[in-house]
Amino acid sequence: MTLIATFRARNNGILFCSGRKEDDGIFQPSVDKIYQIRELIPCQVFIAGAGPSSVIKNTWAEIHESLKRTIDDERDLVTEHRSVIEASLKSIPKK
Repeated sequence: MTLIATFRARNNGILFCSGRKEDDGIFQPSVDKIYQIRELIPCQVFIAGAGPSSVIKNTWAEIHESLKRTIDDERDLVTEHRSVIEASLKSIPKK
């Protein structure tokens, strides 16, 4: 089970935490389960996931590309981020 938690600090900071173990039944490697999209302005975006790392990485890539397209299309990311992310998540099972 992966635990993902976010905490808001008193100085308006945010602490974003996630477990790092992946269990395939044989091995338990340490993997990154928090992904930061660095180039999106005017905000920082972090995504965390639970499950097989290949699915998580594909989901991160889909969300990243969708958010980038929103900015490239000169749409308001702050206003539209939720609907863009939801649409990305709905498209994953089809792929």
